[in-house]
Amino acid sequence: MKKTTFLLSFFAFLFYTQTSSAQNWSTVGTGTNGIINVLDSAMGKLYAGGSFTIAGGIKALNIASWNGTRWDSLKGNINYNVNCMTMYNNKLVVGGGFDSVDGMFISDVATWDGTSWDSLGGNIPVYNSVVNAMVVYNGNLVIGGHFDSINNMPVHNIAMWNGTSWDSLRSGLPSNLYEGVTALAVYNNKLYAAGFFKNPGSTDSVFIARWNGTKWDTLNTNLTRATYISGAFALAVFQNKLYIGGSMMNAPLTDFLVAWNDTVMSSVNLGLTGSVESLYPNNNYLYMVVPLLRFLLANTTILLNGTAQPETH
Repeated sequence: MKKTTFLLSFFAFLFYTQTSSAQNWSTVGTGTNGIINVLDSAMGKLYAGGSFTIAGGIKALNIASWNGTRWDSLKGNINYNVNCMTMYNNKLVVGGGFDSVDGMFISDVATWDGTSWDSLGGNIPVYNSVVNAMVVYNGNLVIGGHFDSINNMPVHNIAMWNGTSWDSLRSGLPSNLYEGVTALAVYNNKLYAAGFFKNPGSTDSVFIARWNGTKWDTLNTNLTRATYISGAFALAVFQNKLYIGGSMMNAPLTDFLVAWNDTVMSSVNLGLTGSVESLYPNNNYLYMVVPLLRFLLANTTILLNGTAQPETH
């Protein structure tokens, strides 16, 4: 299931600055005319990806860069939404639900070297496919989403690129239609995947799985599905813990945010009333995007110094 996220979409218009005495927002040009799903600093610029057609008053389809003074479009266009991006091997790798980049057939994963676009090791079949997350793990690029093959190799919602070829990570993380991997993170040298997929080796459904370099396991967390749209949507490493955000239930844990310390899962107990769609750690704060009214309003909650004292901004 692909969730529509509000991941830091307000940063299209604002920068948040923090000092010992004040916390302030400042504008970033005139922003975009649509949703921003992801931001990344690369090659001396801030790159924004999402679902928009204008950035800073100029035409920019779904991706744009900010040089500190103005917004710029990249050469060519990406025809559909951008969900994730990261630097790998001196290139910006972009993932999403697209099938055309700069007029070329490139499906769901593309690379930008600062001058031109290219594919990465072949394409993902277009039908019902999407890349939602990516992370660098042990020198390899891992992508996650909903897809069943890449470069004609069968995979299940996750794949790893070593700079030369793709690896399926054994059986991957099979799921039902439209479900799959929504977030990836590296914690204590292990790869974590969040979303909604089947328990490796069984037919049970789970929200999070861990890859230890040779096999998958599911942490024995027993996170269970509350509704059809339930799942784990976000991962972030903050103050030596892995935080998992989403819409899920795990008696006696009933919060929308839980923390994993490599041994035990615990509730953060913020009293949130909506699912955690995005997480972003910065210095002593963990930022969360929590929709109050779906598709209409987003509220950002700050976890201050890991003390479970939220602030809203």
